[in-house]
Amino acid sequence: APDAMVISIANPLDAIVYRLHMNLKKDRSRLIGMAGVLDSARYRLFIAQEAGVSVDNVQAMVLGGHGDSMIPIRSACRIAGMPVEQFVAPEKLDALEARTRKAGGEVVKLLGVGSAFVSPAWSALEMAEAIAFDKKKIMPVSTLLEGEYGVKGLFVGVPAILGKNGMEKVIEMDLTETEKELFKKSVASVQKTADEVIAMTQK
Repeated sequence: APDAMVISIANPLDAIVYRLHMNLKKDRSRLIGMAGVLDSARYRLFIAQEAGVSVDNVQAMVLGGHGDSMIPIRSACRIAGMPVEQFVAPEKLDALEARTRKAGGEVVKLLGVGSAFVSPAWSALEMAEAIAFDKKKIMPVSTLLEGEYGVKGLFVGVPAILGKNGMEKVIEMDLTETEKELFKKSVASVQKTADEVIAMTQK
């Protein structure tokens, strides 16, 4: 259906959703990838466990590519509105952020075969509900950037408002200089993977 909203889950996430965009020619509001919702949920859980608080108290966002180059945004991480550093030491945060990047592999190792399926399904459902019920919810999703964050023509994980019109608006976060550099590296990694996927699928 031409007006259908599409949420892509397959990996490599950002590259696959970009290839879908090439095929389907959909408006960017109607084609998004599920990435940051899952990654942010894992980051929040790890922070909550280390801080000894409810995960409901943790606000956190993971941007960039859905893979090893993802960026947990420490500067925006809060526990009950307070900076995360009040609860977790910087070196511990380094370890938790590294664990967040590798969490998918951690699940695969525990399963022994296959990959995560419950948490991705839950994340996609959360996105679908935000659209179906017009929640105007800010969530990190892989969306086509049109100049935001200095990126154009590539699907990358960023915060966006999801509502009845799909991806309604990209939210540009105020990142630290370090986070900006990490985001650039993540974008380069996404571009490389996207180029490889396109080359493979055009043979």
